[in-house]
Amino acid sequence: MAKKIMMMSGRSWGALAVIVLALALAPTAAFADTLNWSIMNTGTIGYLGTGNALTGTGIGVASVTDTTTNKTLNIVGGQLNFATGGGTADLGYWQWGAVPSGTLTLTGCIAGVTGDCTSSGFVKLLSDDFTSAAIFQPFNNPSYQVQLGNITGTLSSALANQFGVSTVVSSALYNTTVDVGGASSGSAFSGHNLGGSISSTAPASQTVPEPSSLSLLGLGLVGLAVATRRKLSV
Repeated sequence: MAKKIMMMSGRSWGALAVIVLALALAPTAAFADTLNWSIMNTGTIGYLGTGNALTGTGIGVASVTDTTTNKTLNIVGGQLNFATGGGTADLGYWQWGAVPSGTLTLTGCIAGVTGDCTSSGFVKLLSDDFTSAAIFQPFNNPSYQVQLGNITGTLSSALANQFGVSTVVSSALYNTTVDVGGASSGSAFSGHNLGGSISSTAPASQTVPEPSSLSLLGLGLVGLAVATRRKLSV
């Protein structure tokens, strides 16, 4: 009877070892990285009046930074263009809706990542859709804030590989400021873009098995189970 109990104990050790080892070698959870795009003080943002879209043209983008690793890549010839959906009628302030959804395209070259930036490498680094847009004036601030929200889209595969993230942008927020040239809220204007940023989030490209101390424990338990079975079979 004692031997039978010991044999059951050995089997239990073996089962436990397998479970612990499986947990130890399981892939780690995939985390998301935030990429910050630096918008330069160049380009034009304009609105032709009620019912029309807000458009951004020739807006310069200098660099992109992975906030997880603090790695920054300079962008050669970075240029951002966007157009919103139709304007909302006569609300006394600037706001644009989701029908049709807005589009945003950021092109440029990153040396050694997308190409040599002389004869090749100028690609779409970020292309997005967004469903909300507004212009408002922060308290006591002479400049007007432009904000595009609910942005989802696609990263360049070369850039995604460089940062180790997915090409799918799960969320993003565009913030910049604009000189509206004295236009009253809700009216047409054409103004100079004064600079800002895009904060975009992309999940890690894949989960990676992590050989931790827990896996070493699992291997030790496997060895113990094997030794126990050999002893009981003698």
